[in-house]
Amino acid sequence: MSVPMSSALDLVPLVLDEVTVHTDIEPQVYDEWSTTTTNDMPCTSLIESVCALLDNDGSKSRPIIARARKPFDINNAVLELLLNDRVVFVRKLSHEASNDLTSRWFKGRSVNETKELIVTTLLPGLDAVHAYPRLDALAKERSVLSYARFAVRMFQIPAPQRFGTPYDLNGPALLLGSHIGFSPEHCFDVSESTDLQSFFNGLIDSRLLRSSIYHKSDPSSHSLLSLRLTRLREGIQPLIAEVIKDPILSRFVLTHQDTRSNNLILEPVSGEISGAVDWEYCGCLPAAMAAQYPEWIRPPIDESLQYRNPKDTFLHYTFELKAERERLCDLYEECVKGLDQEFWNCLVLGTRLRDAYTWIALSNGDLDGEAMDRWVTDHLFGSTANHRCT
Repeated sequence: MSVPMSSALDLVPLVLDEVTVHTDIEPQVYDEWSTTTTNDMPCTSLIESVCALLDNDGSKSRPIIARARKPFDINNAVLELLLNDRVVFVRKLSHEASNDLTSRWFKGRSVNETKELIVTTLLPGLDAVHAYPRLDALAKERSVLSYARFAVRMFQIPAPQRFGTPYDLNGPALLLGSHIGFSPEHCFDVSESTDLQSFFNGLIDSRLLRSSIYHKSDPSSHSLLSLRLTRLREGIQPLIAEVIKDPILSRFVLTHQDTRSNNLILEPVSGEISGAVDWEYCGCLPAAMAAQYPEWIRPPIDESLQYRNPKDTFLHYTFELKAERERLCDLYEECVKGLDQEFWNCLVLGTRLRDAYTWIALSNGDLDGEAMDRWVTDHLFGSTANHRCT
């Protein structure tokens, strides 16, 4: 059964290059199965066995819903990852890994992105992409404050003290294998001995590997990116040294790692966060890298109008004009400072290191590193004092 969340063209106010525009948002459509309905669906028994994992007390008191965004395969493994009864539970069904490295990268991570099943407890609300643009001013502020409480709560959960992906949040074990947040084809191993310096070295080596493949017919562009990454590596050395020597900045905390607006569920009237989905990238990172702003008030650095690569042809919308994003970031900082001083320290002092991570590992619109290099000049070697870059 297809269940469209919106039956008509979804027009909402967004901001494009500091101009407010009304544009359409893609409707959410799911094939849906639920314990509260009689709808039949292929592989129902498999879904029921997955749902049983969500039901800790065996009472089946909570309604369970399976949303299959794409076709799925009954032979896939089930990822077990849960936090508690108030957080969305996610199960991914994915093809078997093609090699040992990918297998260690993340049990259950899909290497064939056409196959996916997400099973969650039934949550009220819509993802922030669909909910936030329609909120009134007070509800938007509440969404920021609600995210602050969510982020601080994550920050305070005891976590294993090393890089890696937790598979048992009640124990000390982490999956051996690669850093989370990477496409498995380009991941790298982390171990008990991985420190922040070797972590960034691994990030850069992986980026250069991707570049050598992408720029196979254009070696000069690959060489230019290599030089720019070398300059960034030099520029972050003092930042890494500061984190390593400060136990507040360097302790490892659990982080979701993919808190894009479509992965956070908001109550559509109050703006309060009711849950988060897609935990497959979650892992343990140093606190300075884990404390972050909500993306709807502080977009990723590579989408910043100031540091966008001119070759990037994607349209990058924001939810607010820059002045309002600045105001909401101030509100967010004030809130988290009142909730947890250590979180605030990590949020403010870790900004440049988090942005460096984005430039290296996650930026798809800056393939030659031109925008990254301008940021490096301003924020690592220049006199720029405000590093928030909303």
